[in-house]
Amino acid sequence: MGEIDAALRSLPDVTAAAAAVRTTPAGTRVLVGYVVPTGAAGGPGRAGDGAAPSGPCPPAASGGSAAAGAANGLCSAAVLDGPDSPGSSGVPVGPGAGGGARGPSGRGVPGAFGGPAGAADGPAPSASGAGASDGPAREGAPAPGASGGSAGSAAGGGPGRGGPGWSGDSVPDRTGCSGGPGHVGAGPCPPAASGGSAEAATGGASDGPCPAGGTVGPGAEGDAGPGVPGSSGGPAVSGRPRGAGGTGPGAPVGGFDRDGAVARLRQLLPAGLVPLLAVVAELPTRTSGKTDRDALPWPLPTGPGPRTPALTPTEAWLAAQWGELLGVAAEDTGADFFAHGGGSLAAARLVARIRERYGTASVGDIYRNPGLGALARVLDERTGRTRSGPAGTTARSPDERTVPPVPRRARAVQLAVLPLLLTLGGLRWAVVAAAAANVIGAGPGISWWWIALGWLLLAGPPGRIAIAAGGARLLLRGVRPGTYPRGGSVHLGLWAAERLAQLCGAHQLAGCWLIYYARALGVRVADGVDLHALPPVTGLLRLGRGAAVEPEADLAGHWLDGDRLHIGAVRIGAGAVVGARSTLLPGARIGKRAEIAPGSAVTGTVPAGERWSGVPATRTGRARGRYTDLPRPPRRARWTAGYALTSVLLGLLPAVAALPALLVLRYAPGLAAGIVLGTLTGLAAYALLILAGVRALGAGLRAGSHPVHGPAAWRAWAVERLMDTARAQLFPLYASLATPGWLRALGMKVGRDVEASTVLALPAMTTVGDGAFLADDTMIGSYELGGGRLRIAAARVGKRAFLGNSGMAAAGRRVPKHGLVGVLSAAPKRAEAGSSWLGMPPIRLRRTPEKSDRSRTYAPPVRLRWARAAVELCRIVPVLCSAALAVAGVLAFAALAGAYGIPAAAVLTGPLLAVGGVVACVVTAAAKWLLAGRFRAGEHPLWSGFVWRGELADTFVEVLAVPWLIGAVGGTPLMNLWLRSLGARVGRGVWCETYWLPEADLVAVGAGASVNRGCVLQTHLFHDRIMRLGPVELGPGATLGPHSIALPGAVIGAGAVAGPASLVLRGERVPPGTRWLGNPIAAWPGRGGAGHE
Repeated sequence: MGEIDAALRSLPDVTAAAAAVRTTPAGTRVLVGYVVPTGAAGGPGRAGDGAAPSGPCPPAASGGSAAAGAANGLCSAAVLDGPDSPGSSGVPVGPGAGGGARGPSGRGVPGAFGGPAGAADGPAPSASGAGASDGPAREGAPAPGASGGSAGSAAGGGPGRGGPGWSGDSVPDRTGCSGGPGHVGAGPCPPAASGGSAEAATGGASDGPCPAGGTVGPGAEGDAGPGVPGSSGGPAVSGRPRGAGGTGPGAPVGGFDRDGAVARLRQLLPAGLVPLLAVVAELPTRTSGKTDRDALPWPLPTGPGPRTPALTPTEAWLAAQWGELLGVAAEDTGADFFAHGGGSLAAARLVARIRERYGTASVGDIYRNPGLGALARVLDERTGRTRSGPAGTTARSPDERTVPPVPRRARAVQLAVLPLLLTLGGLRWAVVAAAAANVIGAGPGISWWWIALGWLLLAGPPGRIAIAAGGARLLLRGVRPGTYPRGGSVHLGLWAAERLAQLCGAHQLAGCWLIYYARALGVRVADGVDLHALPPVTGLLRLGRGAAVEPEADLAGHWLDGDRLHIGAVRIGAGAVVGARSTLLPGARIGKRAEIAPGSAVTGTVPAGERWSGVPATRTGRARGRYTDLPRPPRRARWTAGYALTSVLLGLLPAVAALPALLVLRYAPGLAAGIVLGTLTGLAAYALLILAGVRALGAGLRAGSHPVHGPAAWRAWAVERLMDTARAQLFPLYASLATPGWLRALGMKVGRDVEASTVLALPAMTTVGDGAFLADDTMIGSYELGGGRLRIAAARVGKRAFLGNSGMAAAGRRVPKHGLVGVLSAAPKRAEAGSSWLGMPPIRLRRTPEKSDRSRTYAPPVRLRWARAAVELCRIVPVLCSAALAVAGVLAFAALAGAYGIPAAAVLTGPLLAVGGVVACVVTAAAKWLLAGRFRAGEHPLWSGFVWRGELADTFVEVLAVPWLIGAVGGTPLMNLWLRSLGARVGRGVWCETYWLPEADLVAVGAGASVNRGCVLQTHLFHDRIMRLGPVELGPGATLGPHSIALPGAVIGAGAVAGPASLVLRGERVPPGTRWLGNPIAAWPGRGGAGHE
């Protein structure tokens, strides 16, 4: 507490001061600064001889919790959510955690966080997710357990299929943190049981450096205060502790300026260390003469004094909730939730209480309306209350519909149809097997002419289009926009059509082949369209002249809403632009020349010439009219042919890389040796092909707007396709020690100590600063389309910045230095250093630095680097297993062709693939239990065996189980069986289309629930390079819409709906039977996504 005590004592008209951490009845920990004003007391241990001191903050309205004088602006508190509170992060922190507190100048505060003051021995952890400033750190090594507990939530992303940090389980408080009679910091806190960190001491007096964990936020990666040096005594919340107390808020104290005191503290201390001020007559002392922090008053008493005008029923109820959660009751309508010490976790808890009472509210509401009066007015407007009206009614009645499980008949039909689909998809694999058998000299030998014809009809783009589009037309004949029952004939036909398209490889089409595929499906495509995303298998899409659709946009036009399937037509007007990773819901209509920002979700009609963004998308202004100042470039047939040929060549790269591998297999001394050497040869060959292609095509790329039918745009498009395929084919290289070197080799500017997962970027246009963290599936500097042109621009991720899962930094934008862009969020157009952002459109978060043990996060010793490298080398094992299955399949095909003929062998390829898939799943499940066992809520630093083994188990899933079977069985009982084999609790009749459950043991999906395509049940998050795990629960009949993410601690109640592209924040609770949509989620008004046309 040294630096906080010193800051308090430096205040004008203060003769003595001490800080302590206190715990509210709701389990929230509050940093309180007790001050003795001049004239009130002579100093510690003796009574003052001046006027009665002005009182501390008043008690809360309920629960006996303590409060502070919000009206006087003195209740700016660092709130630390306690480990025993519901949904708490339980963040452990260590003595001496972190490098140095950030002062107003950005320099390390002398003596901060336990260590002695002095020269820095390295940079302090960042404000981005590493925890401190640009300034120097304290001198000396961190104390044992100094990993500290960083707080985290939505921003995440792990080194693998990652995500940002979250602390799942509560960690018991550590006691005995007394500094003793010696110098400050004589008695460090004991190390915690996990991760080398220690929980804030609460049992004894603590003059020493015993940091308390920061508030853990559900939506902002680490939206909370840093570790608070020196915890208080026990969490007394009732009764009156011994020692002197303060007086009420109405009692005057000399010339003590409360507002000025708070302002000065905010200049001297990081925001998370600015305490709630309490004025006392004296500071109690021990026999040693030191301040007895245990005896400081808590709850804070009140005294007589003037009262503010009566609050409305809504304001009074909100004030009571603030008191319970923050220990600070707001009695003034201008009181600010965050100034009272609120963080994003406290905001999520407050939102949960509001939803129970009013049936509406989102975390975004609190960030946009942090004032008591403003938030109460929002609630009153939504619920129809007046200032004197009744409280307790709900904004909307819950949906009483009961969602039954998927019918047994439907499940039986799926299991019967799946072998047929595997057989049709297996015909393409038969062509590959025949070619491989010829190379290794197995089987009767097949003419290369027949193999070439087979490739053209089955494996080439024309054959894939014919099979996928023909099957979809047959299966979905007569389907019109509307709502259909889940598991009915229309739904099963749609499921079969999408599975067929995936198995035959139509989802890998690119370039002009997507236009041909769309027209084959029945999509109406006008001239001059740039389509870089998959069309819907229903064919219910219309693209106007010159429209542009960027990569990974979802045009499917359907989604499951409980037990109802919504299908609708989608229209995109002439000259309109749909941004990357946007989702157009059934019935969406984009007007002429309108623009949809990347990552948005459109639920209705967008008028012509407007720009919309967000989830759900709303108007943000007039369309910028991309490149309207430039003439629309001509379309040339030779460039259409060039894109088509390039797409074919890129698809043949795996076959080219496999050729030397097969030759090694043929001439190796034994089969086992041949598989090992051939696998290594194939991986190296493919990596070299990707490397050569990216460097050659990316050389000389310049920022600017280039005609789509031109060399610069063609090269940028080809580079991004190569980068995308490399993420899948070379998955073991990502989220590893080798990733930064691999990205540098591709031409990206990557700093030191960078952690990067499966990033998609244009390397020549991307810069990543030192210590940055790129989570899974991030998109940086992707090209933009519009007006027949393709725009590229430099994108930058600053030093110690954090880009969370599925986060985006558009061309020309940056993730600020020490900044953070959360899960499923986009970097804003302008962002200052150290700022944090969440959502679509991005909302700025109030966030403070976090502390962590650098030896387990940013600066590991050499032995840990070697240990991690050894574990990561084992990632070759699942690759070898997959290669062994492929070789076995080729040999089996050759044997069947020799015995029964080539046609019979081709037909039997489907069953062969099914057997191989079952073997792959069994091996993967066994590897998971052997390597990781049962996942439990808790936390582990990046540089720990637990994290590395988990990544290795995930490699088995991505490299072995998914390509062989799991990727093709979404929505079937086989997917549910697979998830159960990994430890997930999946109820009867669940429809689940995703396998992205990083730690399946922590997931519970109730009977009849629907989990749509592209969803992630994100059970772990990374922040400050500490992995925090927690449960995710979907109640019976609940729905998670397409491309939505539920973060750790999220609970979606029975029958509740979180719509498409939504983000359910950490710790959020969605009431049963309600409907929500947004990033972050908010109440979903209107038709709730059922629009069809």
